[in-house]
Amino acid sequence: MAIPFFDMHCHINVFNNLSAKKLLEKENYFFCSCAINNDELQTSINLKKIYPQKIYISAALHPWFVNSQQNFIDKDNIKNFNISAIGETGLDYDRKLISKQLLKSSKQTIIDVKTFDYLKTKQKEIFKNYIFLANQNNLPIILHCRKAYY
Repeated sequence: MAIPFFDMHCHINVFNNLSAKKLLEKENYFFCSCAINNDELQTSINLKKIYPQKIYISAALHPWFVNSQQNFIDKDNIKNFNISAIGETGLDYDRKLISKQLLKSSKQTIIDVKTFDYLKTKQKEIFKNYIFLANQNNLPIILHCRKAYY
């Protein structure tokens, strides 16, 4: 008997179709697909329809995107889409990485301190809301935490 493999945090939508199919068809492989936006959620839902015993879905707005995307998870979505966890969510205070995400098409290389402080406050607010939502629905949280522990 093979030991089961459970990937608790993957973005299965980034696999090419052939790679994902090979993994999903393995007997003892299971995945929690972390959807960080609505497109990824739809991909995860579609895969779960094909592989209902293999895919578990988590969903939350990733901390890098708190300023550029809308929250897409609420109590209704949790029930309607059989969400198993809240996440990937948390705090990311790596100014260089956040700058890279926000300034992709800009000549500027790093965001100013005022903008960075605003984004940190926004991340905290969203993270608190997800903690509340997880508690209300008795769901675990998949954390993203980078440079936010000091």
